[in-house]
Amino acid sequence: MKHLLGIDIGTTGAKTVVFDEVGTAVGTAFAPWPMAMPRPAWAEQDPHDWWTGVVTSVRDVLAASAIDPASIAGVGLSGQMHGLVLLDARREVLRPSIIWCDQRNDECGADNACAAVGNGVIRQGLGLVSIGSSGVALAPSERPRVDPGLRVHTFNHSVPGLWYLMGVTQGAGLSLLGMIT
Repeated sequence: MKHLLGIDIGTTGAKTVVFDEVGTAVGTAFAPWPMAMPRPAWAEQDPHDWWTGVVTSVRDVLAASAIDPASIAGVGLSGQMHGLVLLDARREVLRPSIIWCDQRNDECGADNACAAVGNGVIRQGLGLVSIGSSGVALAPSERPRVDPGLRVHTFNHSVPGLWYLMGVTQGAGLSLLGMIT
């Protein structure tokens, strides 16, 4: 029998699951790691902890599922977004990573507005879809628009004079985790 291995390099740790050929979870594991908050609104992690956690969770899920590692036909990866990992010329980590929930630049915009800028979604007619624990659909607008049904929210964009409309579901990728635990 073939198996699939899924690894989520998340904010709180590595979550790993093994599925059989029909999609049944046959083993799960979680290896936590710390988050440092050296100052108010700061959030940092050591990227070495990510590697150690992934290795630990993969070993643990293989042991828990008692499958032959050679039966793994594919590996899927997901991870937390919007992190900054600074490397030197030898690709060695220079400092702890500034992760997505860090707020020291609270004025440079919200995470999805900044992601839109980084992806060039800075004019009406373009859009951004992001699927992680939650799911987001974002579209720039030249003027604020109000959805009377409150299904879509309107915010100031990170680009001056621009707005964005955003629909969110809090259970996108996160809902899959709930199905397998």
